[in-house]
Amino acid sequence: MTRPIDLLLAEQVTAAALSGEETDSLLGERSLVRLPNCRVALLRHEFTELSSEAPVERRAELAFNLAIRLWEVGKPKEALEPVTEAVTLYRELADPQTGNPDRYTPDLATSLNNLANRLSEVGKPKEALEPATEAVTLRRRLADPQTGNPDRYTPHLAGSLNNLANRLSEVGKPKEALEPATEAVTLYRELADPQTGNPDRYTPHLAGSLNNLAALLSEVGKPKEALEPATEAVTLYRRLADPQTGNPDRYTPHLAGSLNNLAARLSEVGKSKEALEPATEAVTLYRRLADPQTGDPERFGSPLARAERVVLDLNITHTDEDPDQ
Repeated sequence: MTRPIDLLLAEQVTAAALSGEETDSLLGERSLVRLPNCRVALLRHEFTELSSEAPVERRAELAFNLAIRLWEVGKPKEALEPVTEAVTLYRELADPQTGNPDRYTPDLATSLNNLANRLSEVGKPKEALEPATEAVTLRRRLADPQTGNPDRYTPHLAGSLNNLANRLSEVGKPKEALEPATEAVTLYRELADPQTGNPDRYTPHLAGSLNNLAALLSEVGKPKEALEPATEAVTLYRRLADPQTGNPDRYTPHLAGSLNNLAARLSEVGKSKEALEPATEAVTLYRRLADPQTGDPERFGSPLARAERVVLDLNITHTDEDPDQ
């Protein structure tokens, strides 16, 4: 919800005649940075007023930042114009003939990734495929062990592969999505390795990728193969949400969702009885998350209702399968 002070300050900022230096100064003020709509207004003002003669790098950076801030305040449609311009400008900056590809290709890849996500969010999944695919191509080159910097860019490549898998699934191509989804799991597993990687940082990404892979395997008619990644995702999220060693506030919602996914996978292979346990646990977690006193019913009320429906359906199925019980 937008607070009145957000709108008031945003209107004042938009109406003010600010120089670039003044805008930068205001963006550095903590009191304004905490107000998302004010930050958007400041960036939009400078974006609109910026001369076409301004350095391309400055225009690209400003367009990219404005797109991010618009997305943060729930305006993906409005974010499309600046993120598209950011892609155009960073493409110019990264041009092998006239620009500096070593410096700006990473920014171009990130802008393409964001453009694909925004297009998906506004209901244009087909248009999102091209930038999502190009982002993977660029980041694969950046992460190449021979010619790139794998330590720095492999995490970005893994993220782009996940995004590409999601975009392919959105346009009804789950079989094609399996390859990038599987590669993302492989990369995140390496990144999260306790011996050679950074498990604290990348285990959440691995868990999310496993969930995606399980869903895709189910979608292409491989429910048995989907069980293993679905089960591992639950194991990882349970560890991440552990009250003693993890972060339950952050990861309990993910654990609940993974338990629901595991229940669905078990049900698909005819194990409705076994599916009841994770489904029931998901309901328990969602009830806690949706508690009016201690939780967020607005956010978790709908997932709770869906989880309760899953348990009800599983109980009916299990009774049908075993009428003597």
